[in-house]
Amino acid sequence: MKNGLDRFDFIEFAKSSADELLNFAYFVAMAEIYCTRSGALIPDYNLERYSEIWFEMEIVNAIAPSEWEEEGRPQQWSDRWRLDFRNDAQELIGDLIELLGEDSANA
Repeated sequence: MKNGLDRFDFIEFAKSSADELLNFAYFVAMAEIYCTRSGALIPDYNLERYSEIWFEMEIVNAIAPSEWEEEGRPQQWSDRWRLDFRNDAQELIGDLIELLGEDSANA
């Protein structure tokens, strides 16, 4: 890839990105850039499925920070993230990783 992050590095980063709210927020932004704008990770035939996954990640990425802000941006919000959002984030990341695996098998 032109930006220096290849498929393997992106997937490795993805695997740990649901650990914390800010990591996930950063990953969602990266997923948009690295998967579509560069055109290197998601081929056209899988853009619709990618868009569905990314949209769901954006929903989690909108709701969780909003609730964090409503609660006064507490320093210790990890328990809340893990309880209410992490499972959804991990599932969506898993879906994206699976999609990337399908793409590499079809390349």
